[in-house]
Amino acid sequence: LTATGSPATSATLASGVYGNVTLDLPTTVNPGEFESLTVGNTNETITFNAGTYIFDGSGIDVNATGTTLTGTGLTFYMTCGSGTTPASCGTWTPSSTQPTGGTCSSTNSSGSEVQMNGSTTLNLGAPTGTNPVLFFFDRCNSNSNAFYVDSQGVTAGSGYPTGMLYAHSGGLQINASTSSIPSPLLVGSIDYNNQSIVLGSATGSVALTSGTSGPGTLVN
Repeated sequence: LTATGSPATSATLASGVYGNVTLDLPTTVNPGEFESLTVGNTNETITFNAGTYIFDGSGIDVNATGTTLTGTGLTFYMTCGSGTTPASCGTWTPSSTQPTGGTCSSTNSSGSEVQMNGSTTLNLGAPTGTNPVLFFFDRCNSNSNAFYVDSQGVTAGSGYPTGMLYAHSGGLQINASTSSIPSPLLVGSIDYNNQSIVLGSATGSVALTSGTSGPGTLVN
Protein backbone atom coordinates (compact mmCIF):
# COMPACT_ATOMS: atom_id res chain seq x y z
CA LEU A 1 0.00 0.00 0.00
CA THR A 2 1.51 3.32 -1.09
CA ALA A 3 0.16 6.45 0.61
CA THR A 4 0.23 9.93 -0.93
CA GLY A 5 0.57 13.18 1.01
CA SER A 6 1.75 14.11 4.48
CA PRO A 7 -0.46 13.45 6.29
CA ALA A 8 -1.70 10.84 3.85
CA THR A 9 -4.76 11.81 1.82
CA SER A 10 -4.97 8.89 -0.62
CA ALA A 11 -3.39 5.52 -1.33
CA THR A 12 -2.70 2.96 -4.05
CA LEU A 13 -2.84 -0.81 -3.54
CA ALA A 14 -0.61 -2.66 -6.00
CA SER A 15 -1.52 -5.96 -7.64
CA GLY A 16 -0.71 -8.92 -5.42
CA VAL A 17 -1.97 -11.57 -3.02
CA TYR A 18 -3.39 -10.17 0.21
CA GLY A 19 -5.04 -11.29 3.42
CA ASN A 20 -7.56 -9.00 5.12
CA VAL A 21 -7.22 -5.40 3.91
CA THR A 22 -8.95 -2.37 5.46
CA LEU A 23 -9.05 0.84 3.41
CA ASP A 24 -9.19 3.99 5.57
CA LEU A 25 -8.27 6.44 2.78
CA PRO A 26 -9.54 7.08 -0.74
CA THR A 27 -7.69 4.27 -2.52
CA THR A 28 -6.97 3.06 -6.04
CA VAL A 29 -6.97 -0.75 -6.02
CA ASN A 30 -5.34 -2.94 -8.64
CA PRO A 31 -6.43 -6.49 -9.58
CA GLY A 32 -5.37 -9.17 -7.15
CA GLU A 33 -6.36 -11.93 -4.77
CA PHE A 34 -7.82 -11.04 -1.37
CA GLU A 35 -9.26 -12.69 1.71
CA SER A 36 -11.29 -9.56 2.34
CA LEU A 37 -11.47 -5.87 1.46
CA THR A 38 -13.15 -3.58 3.99
CA VAL A 39 -14.01 0.11 3.59
CA GLY A 40 -13.60 1.56 7.06
CA ASN A 41 -14.12 5.35 6.91
CA THR A 42 -17.02 7.52 5.79
CA ASN A 43 -17.18 9.31 2.43
CA GLU A 44 -14.38 7.32 0.79
CA THR A 45 -14.04 6.74 -2.95
CA ILE A 46 -12.49 3.39 -3.84
CA THR A 47 -11.36 3.14 -7.46
CA PHE A 48 -10.83 -0.30 -8.99
CA ASN A 49 -8.58 -0.49 -12.02
CA ALA A 50 -9.71 -2.82 -14.79
CA GLY A 51 -9.17 -6.55 -14.27
CA THR A 52 -10.25 -9.55 -12.20
CA TYR A 53 -10.48 -9.46 -8.40
CA ILE A 54 -10.55 -12.81 -6.57
CA PHE A 55 -11.94 -13.13 -3.03
CA ASP A 56 -11.52 -16.34 -1.04
CA GLY A 57 -12.30 -15.18 2.51
CA SER A 58 -15.15 -13.06 3.84
CA GLY A 59 -15.17 -10.90 0.68
CA ILE A 60 -16.08 -7.21 0.23
CA ASP A 61 -17.48 -5.26 3.19
CA VAL A 62 -18.55 -1.62 2.89
CA ASN A 63 -18.71 -0.80 6.59
CA ALA A 64 -19.10 2.99 6.36
CA THR A 65 -21.54 5.55 4.99
CA GLY A 66 -21.08 7.70 1.90
CA THR A 67 -18.87 5.18 0.08
CA THR A 68 -18.39 5.29 -3.69
CA LEU A 69 -17.07 2.23 -5.51
CA THR A 70 -16.00 3.09 -9.04
CA GLY A 71 -14.25 1.51 -12.03
CA THR A 72 -14.87 -0.17 -15.38
CA GLY A 73 -13.69 -3.38 -17.04
CA LEU A 74 -14.16 -5.27 -13.78
CA THR A 75 -15.02 -8.81 -12.70
CA PHE A 76 -15.24 -9.76 -9.02
CA TYR A 77 -14.94 -13.52 -8.44
CA MET A 78 -16.29 -14.62 -5.05
CA THR A 79 -15.23 -18.13 -4.12
CA CYS A 80 -14.12 -20.33 -1.21
CA GLY A 81 -10.73 -21.22 0.18
CA SER A 82 -8.45 -20.97 3.17
CA GLY A 83 -6.30 -17.93 3.75
CA THR A 84 -5.08 -16.73 0.37
CA THR A 85 -5.60 -20.05 -1.38
CA PRO A 86 -8.79 -19.93 -3.48
CA ALA A 87 -10.73 -23.13 -4.01
CA SER A 88 -13.99 -24.20 -5.57
CA CYS A 89 -16.99 -24.20 -3.22
CA GLY A 90 -18.10 -27.60 -4.50
CA THR A 91 -18.31 -29.85 -7.53
CA TRP A 92 -20.45 -28.43 -10.32
CA THR A 93 -22.21 -30.74 -12.79
CA PRO A 94 -23.65 -28.86 -15.80
CA SER A 95 -27.15 -29.64 -17.04
CA SER A 96 -27.38 -31.44 -20.36
CA THR A 97 -30.64 -29.66 -21.19
CA GLN A 98 -30.45 -26.15 -19.67
CA PRO A 99 -27.70 -23.73 -20.78
CA THR A 100 -27.38 -22.08 -17.33
CA GLY A 101 -28.50 -25.06 -15.27
CA GLY A 102 -26.66 -27.64 -13.25
CA THR A 103 -26.22 -29.04 -9.78
CA CYS A 104 -23.62 -28.83 -7.01
CA SER A 105 -22.31 -31.62 -4.86
CA SER A 106 -23.69 -32.03 -1.36
CA THR A 107 -20.44 -30.59 -0.03
CA ASN A 108 -21.00 -27.09 -1.47
CA SER A 109 -19.83 -24.36 0.92
CA SER A 110 -20.72 -20.82 1.91
CA GLY A 111 -17.99 -18.62 0.43
CA SER A 112 -17.12 -14.96 -0.06
CA GLU A 113 -19.84 -12.34 -0.07
CA VAL A 114 -20.47 -8.68 -0.93
CA GLN A 115 -21.80 -6.73 2.05
CA MET A 116 -23.13 -3.16 1.64
CA ASN A 117 -23.46 -2.20 5.30
CA GLY A 118 -23.52 1.56 4.67
CA SER A 119 -24.90 3.90 2.05
CA THR A 120 -23.01 3.05 -1.16
CA THR A 121 -22.80 4.43 -4.67
CA LEU A 122 -22.10 1.56 -7.05
CA ASN A 123 -20.44 3.09 -10.12
CA LEU A 124 -18.99 -0.19 -11.35
CA GLY A 125 -18.88 -1.60 -14.87
CA ALA A 126 -18.08 -5.06 -16.21
CA PRO A 127 -15.85 -5.62 -19.24
CA THR A 128 -17.43 -4.83 -22.59
CA GLY A 129 -18.64 -7.69 -24.77
CA THR A 130 -21.45 -10.22 -24.89
CA ASN A 131 -23.08 -11.01 -21.52
CA PRO A 132 -20.36 -9.48 -19.32
CA VAL A 133 -20.32 -10.45 -15.64
CA LEU A 134 -19.59 -7.93 -12.88
CA PHE A 135 -20.01 -10.19 -9.82
CA PHE A 136 -19.45 -13.92 -10.36
CA PHE A 137 -20.02 -16.12 -7.32
CA ASP A 138 -18.63 -19.63 -7.57
CA ARG A 139 -21.50 -21.79 -8.84
CA CYS A 140 -21.46 -23.77 -5.60
CA ASN A 141 -21.05 -20.76 -3.27
CA SER A 142 -24.17 -21.30 -1.15
CA ASN A 143 -23.91 -18.10 0.92
CA SER A 144 -27.51 -16.99 1.54
CA ASN A 145 -26.26 -13.38 1.84
CA ALA A 146 -23.97 -13.53 -1.17
CA PHE A 147 -24.97 -9.97 -2.11
CA TYR A 148 -26.36 -8.03 0.86
CA VAL A 149 -27.75 -4.48 0.97
CA ASP A 150 -28.64 -3.02 4.37
CA SER A 151 -31.29 -0.39 5.15
CA GLN A 152 -29.08 2.53 4.04
CA GLY A 153 -29.26 1.32 0.46
CA VAL A 154 -27.34 1.39 -2.78
CA THR A 155 -27.46 4.09 -5.45
CA ALA A 156 -25.57 4.50 -8.73
CA GLY A 157 -24.56 7.13 -11.24
CA SER A 158 -26.16 7.35 -14.66
CA GLY A 159 -25.57 4.13 -16.61
CA TYR A 160 -24.18 2.17 -13.64
CA PRO A 161 -23.76 -0.54 -12.56
CA THR A 162 -23.28 -2.63 -15.71
CA GLY A 163 -22.80 -6.38 -15.91
CA MET A 164 -24.46 -9.50 -14.56
CA LEU A 165 -24.69 -10.55 -10.94
CA TYR A 166 -24.34 -14.34 -11.09
CA ALA A 167 -24.87 -16.35 -7.90
CA HIS A 168 -26.37 -19.68 -8.95
CA SER A 169 -26.40 -21.19 -5.45
CA GLY A 170 -26.28 -17.94 -3.44
CA GLY A 171 -28.80 -15.41 -2.19
CA LEU A 172 -29.61 -11.75 -2.75
CA GLN A 173 -30.66 -9.98 0.48
CA ILE A 174 -32.15 -6.46 0.12
CA ASN A 175 -33.29 -4.35 3.09
CA ALA A 176 -33.61 -0.97 1.37
CA SER A 177 -35.38 0.88 -1.40
CA THR A 178 -33.15 0.55 -4.47
CA SER A 179 -33.06 0.15 -8.23
CA SER A 180 -29.27 -0.07 -8.46
CA ILE A 181 -28.66 -3.82 -8.20
CA PRO A 182 -26.39 -5.16 -10.99
CA SER A 183 -28.30 -6.79 -13.83
CA PRO A 184 -29.01 -9.12 -15.57
CA LEU A 185 -29.55 -11.10 -12.41
CA LEU A 186 -29.13 -14.86 -11.94
CA VAL A 187 -29.33 -15.92 -8.29
CA GLY A 188 -30.47 -18.90 -6.28
CA SER A 189 -32.85 -16.89 -4.05
CA ILE A 190 -34.03 -13.37 -3.27
CA ASP A 191 -35.01 -12.12 0.18
CA TYR A 192 -36.35 -8.59 0.44
CA ASN A 193 -37.93 -6.35 3.06
CA ASN A 194 -38.96 -3.17 1.26
CA GLN A 195 -41.85 -2.30 -1.04
CA SER A 196 -39.77 -0.13 -3.39
CA ILE A 197 -37.27 -2.45 -5.05
CA VAL A 198 -36.68 -2.81 -8.77
CA LEU A 199 -34.59 -5.64 -10.20
CA GLY A 200 -33.34 -5.32 -13.73
CA SER A 201 -33.50 -2.44 -16.18
CA ALA A 202 -36.29 0.10 -16.50
CA THR A 203 -37.68 -1.79 -19.50
CA GLY A 204 -37.33 -5.29 -18.09
CA SER A 205 -37.64 -4.93 -14.36
CA VAL A 206 -39.33 -6.95 -11.65
CA ALA A 207 -41.00 -4.68 -9.10
CA LEU A 208 -41.41 -6.41 -5.75
CA THR A 209 -44.14 -5.76 -3.20
CA SER A 210 -43.44 -5.47 0.50
CA GLY A 211 -42.67 -8.65 2.37
CA THR A 212 -40.15 -10.48 4.50
CA SER A 213 -39.22 -13.00 1.89
CA GLY A 214 -38.87 -12.88 -1.86
CA PRO A 215 -40.25 -15.06 -4.60
CA GLY A 216 -37.86 -17.87 -3.75
CA THR A 217 -35.90 -19.39 -6.57
CA LEU A 218 -35.53 -16.93 -9.44
CA VAL A 219 -33.24 -19.10 -11.56
CA ASN A 220 -31.96 -22.47 -10.47
